[in-house]
Amino acid sequence: MSSFDERYEKVLTLTRALAGNQDRMVDAAVSDLHFTVKDSAHEVEVARDRLKMYEEAQFLRHWAARDRASACCFRTTAAPG
Repeated sequence: MSSFDERYEKVLTLTRALAGNQDRMVDAAVSDLHFTVKDSAHEVEVARDRLKMYEEAQFLRHWAARDRASACCFRTTAAPG
């Protein structure tokens, strides 16, 4: 399993890729799925906005680091059995 930081970076990379390829995504949705341009553009924008929320939530990194540290401490202090 990937570390939290690796997965977090993948989400940020996906967010940037969607932003850089928005026109291609909209064109594909219009031609392949017969969606309207307006609806397709809106869906891509919603997906990008939701993924971008991860970037804005910097506390997630600190929270994950804290959980890793407490899990490490728990393993070393837990009673056997």
